[in-house]
This record gives sequence, structure tokens and C-alpha cells, in this order.
Amino acid sequence: QKLEFKLIHSITKLLLAWQGILPEMKLKVTNMPCDVPTRWNSTFDMLQYALNHHEAVDSVTQDHALEKFELEDRE
Repeated sequence: QKLEFKLIHSITKLLLAWQGILPEMKLKVTNMPCDVPTRWNSTFDMLQYALNHHEAVDSVTQDHALEKFELEDRE
């Protein structure tokens, strides 16, 4: 949840890095869905997106000192 918040609300380096890494990995440039308490299934949508984009998530978190947001294999 915190990573998607940082990505969406960052108009500087982090968002540009996210938008740059997706085409390099042959992925469509999209933003991670937000987990919204009032929207049914939003947690699932966010987690599914993170799993489908785990390589991009790992790359961005490693390059920008955001290791605490990295996905581990067991997650």
C-alpha cells in the first residue's frame, strides 16, 4: 500500500523511474491500483498488479533506496 501511494503521489524521480522501467520490461505504462477501503476488491486488484509487475517493483525499489517495499519470493 505504501509503495503504490509513493508511486502515485510522486511527480519526481520515483514516478519517472516507474514509467521508465515498465517499457524496458515490455510492460504497459500504468499506475498501481490504490487500495481503497470503500471499493470492493481493491486490495486484490492492488496485490494482483504487484505480483504481475514484481520485477518492475523490485527494480524501482532497489534503485531508489526503498528496499522495505521489495517483494520477497514468499509474498
